[in-house]
Amino acid sequence: GGGEARIACMHALFGRRTEVSGRLVWAEPPLADRPLLNTNALHNNIAVVQRDPESKRDGRVGFVDKAARAVAAGAVGVVVVNFAEKLLAPWRWTNDSCDADAIQVPVVCVGAEAAPQLREGAECRITFHRPQAAAAALEEQKRAVDEEVARGEEEGAKEGGEK
Repeated sequence: GGGEARIACMHALFGRRTEVSGRLVWAEPPLADRPLLNTNALHNNIAVVQRDPESKRDGRVGFVDKAARAVAAGAVGVVVVNFAEKLLAPWRWTNDSCDADAIQVPVVCVGAEAAPQLREGAECRITFHRPQAAAAALEEQKRAVDEEVARGEEEGAKEGGEK
């Protein structure tokens, strides 16, 4: 069909808030938990990756590492699909091995219900607006993440700083 679908998203706590356009290309594998197989298709386009499900016990991959794989392939933006029908702001996990500051493209998250609208090859434009509700939710999550990181660093210090 015609027309433009607007999909609500939340910006990551890393990456740039710049407007970008490109075609949507689903990462292969979609979890971007291994080197990507479709790097040529991702070049100059917007990568779509899935957040690791909670059921994935071993080797869950953080948001920064997923985005870094897409950026290394030349993606101009990254859309993370959450496993729940909930927006969140992707953050730097303690298990991320890539540098979040090196991600110089926009990274956003959409809820699981948006996945069917993210059709391979569809034109996409990522734009940023800051409604008060989103800003408040972002601040709340940022506080929770900061507390989590602080707890993780305390535990790391107790364990002798092992990775």
